[in-house]
Amino acid sequence: MLTPEQKRRELMKAFNEDYINFMESSFKDLVQFGPEKWTTSYTLSYSDKIRQLDSLIDYFSECEEYEKCQYILDVKNNVNISRYML
Repeated sequence: MLTPEQKRRELMKAFNEDYINFMESSFKDLVQFGPEKWTTSYTLSYSDKIRQLDSLIDYFSECEEYEKCQYILDVKNNVNISRYML
């Protein structure tokens, strides 16, 4: 039987794996569909979309994937993203 601390660690591990999968799939969707379709296909408010982009930037900064961070930042700032080869 697991102790409460072991249960907590298992839950955190599962949460982290889900978080990583969500962030990676969100970025893939953003690149695959393009910013226009990506932002219009969600029913989120503008502030929630910005918050999601900020979360993606934070995640990829931690992973030191700065090209992805710059891409997301350009999407957030409505810059022409056609220069990227992702």
